[in-house]
Amino acid sequence: MKQEDWRSELKRLKELATPRAFQRYLQDMPEKLRDDPGIVVPVYAAILEATLGEAMLAASLGLPKEEAKEALGEIEAAAWHLRSKEGLRALSRPEQQMYRDLAELMEDLGEESVGLAAMCEHYIEGDYDLGEDPNRLIQKANRISRRDAKGALDLVGRAGALALRGKKLWKRWPDEVSRRIRRWVFGIINVVSNLSDGGLVPLGEVEVERKRWPRKRRKPKVAKRKRDEEIMALMYSLFEGEGALTPELVRRIRRKGEAAIPYLMDIVWDESLWSVDSPGGGWAPIHAVTLLGKLGAVEAAELLVGVVADSDPEDIIHGAAIFALEDLGRPALDAVLDFLRYSSNVAAKISLAEVVGEIGRGDERAYEELVNLFHEATWPQGKCLVCSALGDLGDERAIPLLREALRDPRADEMDADEIIWALGQLGVDVDRDEEVQQALKRIRGGGL
Repeated sequence: MKQEDWRSELKRLKELATPRAFQRYLQDMPEKLRDDPGIVVPVYAAILEATLGEAMLAASLGLPKEEAKEALGEIEAAAWHLRSKEGLRALSRPEQQMYRDLAELMEDLGEESVGLAAMCEHYIEGDYDLGEDPNRLIQKANRISRRDAKGALDLVGRAGALALRGKKLWKRWPDEVSRRIRRWVFGIINVVSNLSDGGLVPLGEVEVERKRWPRKRRKPKVAKRKRDEEIMALMYSLFEGEGALTPELVRRIRRKGEAAIPYLMDIVWDESLWSVDSPGGGWAPIHAVTLLGKLGAVEAAELLVGVVADSDPEDIIHGAAIFALEDLGRPALDAVLDFLRYSSNVAAKISLAEVVGEIGRGDERAYEELVNLFHEATWPQGKCLVCSALGDLGDERAIPLLREALRDPRADEMDADEIIWALGQLGVDVDRDEEVQQALKRIRGGGL
């Protein structure tokens, strides 16, 4: 790649952002999709986002260090001013409205470019430690973002550089972090994912990559899913209400095996279908979640964790997702532990503690994360459920921790029942254990 090729990428970005280019894109869309702003606008914004990331990568690897930093600044500045009025009147009124919707998303690209530039600068400088967990850096950035925006950007940039080197970023970060850093993180996750799909990431050290740049971008392997009319008919059956998931329907979907999994995931992804006012009264995604567990759809583990996080414990789909994760078993553990490790949603973590207790036996990470959650949760939040999970996990190291919990004056009778049950699971003879009996007398007001 020539040194000025980053400019051609930037020029392409600016051209793509014009009303005329957007109109050409619409004209190339299938007729049934081109009038749906909920589809075409986000997809086109993603194209702009990918082009922005490619321009920054081209500058980072195609120029010497200081020139690369200057180029990154120029690209970042351009990203804040992509909206154009030139050619807008040539669009139809519906197209004009869609372009205005797109222009709002273009403003987000300006914020994203700040994080992307920081990512590239840290990669160029090499001031990151491959032994670090980028997710811990984002956790810290989120904690300090209100009082130290500059420090937060530095941490997010370092996390991005590690992601370029192949370190895994948790995909739920945009749902977890504060608004101040959300767009930085969102842009980095999307751009790194796009570069990974193209075979450009993971990168080596910057000097190594410059010697072999440009690398040919690989076209992402997109599995073309042919519309299976029989599977579609089975999916439609899931919209027939609470009693739709009959044993016969389960058998028929099971016979389709892995081919049915993407269709089921599509139903769960669409949160508009969760509502009782949606077709089927909200039961279709509940049935789909259950089936994903029965089919052993490990690729759906992160999606199912997300269902737990994005629903209330009283919701039927919440419990269905927990049972589905338990059905997936050990292969779902990494997705569950990532949530416990990085999320600040204590209520969802407590719900998932049950899953860890069921599928995490013998895994040191499972014990560590449950202990961390034990210390993080309060009794009103449901700390007793973490105690139960520790009992299910079967690790006797939890006994002193559970005894300590039993002595906590803030624990009520229901909490004590869960703690005692957990101690029994770990081999304590709770009927004869003096400490347990004394705790029961204290909690129950002196009587058994």
